[in-house]
Amino acid sequence: MKKFMTSVIASVLIALSLAFTACATATDTTYKGNYQDIDAEQLYTSTRELPTNEEINELSLKSTVSIETTVTQDSQVTTMLVNLSGVMQGSIEESSAKGSISMLVTESVTNSKGTTSSTIDMKFYVNEDNYYLNYTQSTTAAVGNTSTTVKCKISKADFLKYFEEYGISFGSPTQSTVPSEQTEFISYLNELCDNVGYKISADTTNGIKVKVDIANEDKFITHTKNTTPDLKYYELLVNEFEMYYVFDKNNNFVAQKSVNDITATTLKGDIDLVTASETRVYNGEITFPSDLDTYTPIL
Repeated sequence: MKKFMTSVIASVLIALSLAFTACATATDTTYKGNYQDIDAEQLYTSTRELPTNEEINELSLKSTVSIETTVTQDSQVTTMLVNLSGVMQGSIEESSAKGSISMLVTESVTNSKGTTSSTIDMKFYVNEDNYYLNYTQSTTAAVGNTSTTVKCKISKADFLKYFEEYGISFGSPTQSTVPSEQTEFISYLNELCDNVGYKISADTTNGIKVKVDIANEDKFITHTKNTTPDLKYYELLVNEFEMYYVFDKNNNFVAQKSVNDITATTLKGDIDLVTASETRVYNGEITFPSDLDTYTPIL
């Protein structure tokens, strides 16, 4: 149980590392603008005074993430929905980091025998000393229902030491970093446009808003297949793909947004994947439940 719960906390931390540097769906005017095509050199000039990812991570950030996957194969349909929301200040592994996050994962499998559904409800808290997890897993099936709840905690020092033994680091998300030097920056963006098929546009009338979408779907699909071997033999359809980065006229971070909707098809079945995420600056207080001192240590 100790190893299992520690692994669960690790999975949450990885998800949060991605979510709180991610980007997503809003209907207000934050992302609306007069977007014009911009080349890599112009974009470098317009963005070189913006804060780094590390500086943004020191802010209090409020994020929402939703991931919906539907797999249809033969006579069986499997649906998984992940919803995450919460507030985080500081990088997840830092001693000064604190946060309060909720994650709900639901899965249902429907076939000729009926429908089986399961739910994982996680509340995750971070303060100066510990990670806390309130974990409930429940299953509903024709043979009966089950439910399990665990409240546990682990100190940051013990947790990081435990996983360093396995070569796992939570210092930075596993995603590409945009180079800061001009020549490398221009080369990097040109590669994204020429080889991946991205289109980059911007609105610089009041601060800067950057939009990334797809100019060449064939290049994007080829790149996706090459970097995701499991999709090599699927036919891919891009229904929607957009990313936004917004900074105000004083170069302060405002928001990030991303929306992806992709369908993968083979003769055996289909996979529909829809993801949406958003991160904004949060100016409120981060609150915790009053019973954290009752959580059981796991190491």
